[in-house]
Amino acid sequence: MLVCAALAIAPGSAQPLVKPEFDVASIKPCWADLPPDARSGGNSSPELLAIDCQTVRSLIGTAYVAFATGVRVTPLKVPIEGGPAWIGSERYEIKARAEGVKNQAMMYGPLLQALLEDRFQLRIHRETREAPVYALIVLKKGAKLRPFKEESCNPYDITASFPPPPATENPCLTRGEMKDGVPPSMR
Repeated sequence: MLVCAALAIAPGSAQPLVKPEFDVASIKPCWADLPPDARSGGNSSPELLAIDCQTVRSLIGTAYVAFATGVRVTPLKVPIEGGPAWIGSERYEIKARAEGVKNQAMMYGPLLQALLEDRFQLRIHRETREAPVYALIVLKKGAKLRPFKEESCNPYDITASFPPPPATENPCLTRGEMKDGVPPSMR
C-alpha cells in the first residue's frame, strides 16, 4: 500500500528546506584500544562539538535516537542493524563548530545527522517490528510484595566482588526466610 501526502503552498510563499550543517568539521580515525561497547568522552562547549573515540554505530545512536529531533530523550534500547562490520569497531574523533547554535542537543542531533550523511554517506531506514514483552500485573488477590523496612538490608557493594554472592548469602534475607535457596518473593 502506498501512502502519499501533499502540502498546498501558496505561490511565492515556499521556503527552501535548509538542512542544518556545521560550519567546520573534522573527522579523524581514533586508534585507542577500547572494547567495542566502551564510550569515550568529549569536551563540548556552546558552539563546539567534540566527540572522542566513538564507533559509527554509537554516533548513529546518538544522532538518530537520543537527540533525533534536537531535544535530548532517554531512549529505550534501540537496535541499530545493518551496515558493514566496521561501524561497530572502527572509532572516530569528531571536532565541529557551528556558529550561532547555542543548543548542544541540536549539535548532537540534526547537525550530527547531516555530518554522518555527508562524510560517511550514511542512509538510514526506520522500521517498526513486533517483539515479545513481559507484562507485570497484580493478581486479583493483590500484590504479595512486602514493603521495604528501613535498615532491613545492607546494600551490596558492587566493587567488593564479582560475580555477586549467591542468593543464600543475600544480606537482605536470613537463612530462615530462604527455602531451598529461594527467597519468599520468588516462590
